[in-house]
Amino acid sequence: MGFSDITTLHLHFNKLGIPTLHGPMAIHWGIQHKYTHENVACVEEAIFKLKVEVTDSNTNTGNNLHFKGKLLGGNLSLVFASLGTPEQPDTENAVLFLEDLDEYLYHIDRMMMALKRSGMLKKLRGLIVGGMTDMKDNAVPFGQTAEEIIRQHML
Repeated sequence: MGFSDITTLHLHFNKLGIPTLHGPMAIHWGIQHKYTHENVACVEEAIFKLKVEVTDSNTNTGNNLHFKGKLLGGNLSLVFASLGTPEQPDTENAVLFLEDLDEYLYHIDRMMMALKRSGMLKKLRGLIVGGMTDMKDNAVPFGQTAEEIIRQHML
């Protein structure tokens, strides 16, 4: 279990049929943070009840969408880096989860275009966009947020 940096391990283990969990590392569980209790409860439910449910009151779709599928993904930069490798996930009928940290917006656009061109976005059952944290822009603004860029590539 872990997040961003071990996405490649998640993808490799998933190819072997071994489930993994993209979530807070155990070292963070002892740190008092406003989400610690909620995160630990979600991890316990995933491990002991084999149930993962994602809800977000910040959804921009305006719809109550329900979808099921194998949950894959992780850090967008590392999912992008898996293209053409044995770890590239098979996203047919899957729910793809993407998050990233400290990336330029034009990099987000480039990576999403590559995922789209590779066919990874074509037969998804759903897409979950996690935290796109501390995104960077150029002197000439890109003109869209990371979430807007991702949404554009899903159309």
